Amino acid sequence: MKKSIVPGVILAVLLASWMYVIGYMGWYKHPTLANMFWLVVLIQIVVLTFVIKGAAKDGAGFVGKFVRGAGTSLVAAPLVFLNSLLFTQVVFPKYFEEIRAAQETLLRSKGIPEAQIVETLKAAAAMENPYLQATLGAIGTIVTGIIVSLIASAMVKKPE
Repeated sequence: MKKSIVPGVILAVLLASWMYVIGYMGWYKHPTLANMFWLVVLIQIVVLTFVIKGAAKDGAGFVGKFVRGAGTSLVAAPLVFLNSLLFTQVVFPKYFEEIRAAQETLLRSKGIPEAQIVETLKAAAAMENPYLQATLGAIGTIVTGIIVSLIASAMVKKPE
């Protein structure tokens, strides 16, 4: 697990950095550019692949590679949680309001009936909780880490 700490911090910093790019560019307010957020999955895949290749070079078998990859994600998860709170409550305190406004604009531009707009926004408001979003981010980091680590650990072989 010791060899997962530094990569875990690096993973968290990279994920946070991408989140701030999206924030400062204002992409989270744009209907299609908001999907750029999901590049966090690609970032995690790349980092974990390098971590698992490093474990393979150290002679680790499947379990050792998996533990190093999953451990990296476990280290990153609480940092992702804290960064998400910082992002939505300090750096971008109107984050949820701006997302809601962008969603409302998009729904109106599509000519959706007012009652359906109100219902959609009401349903979305239930998810507009910084702690819920931070928790989902941390859980997503762990789940993605486990899945990627399982796959990469099976695919990455020890160097001969």
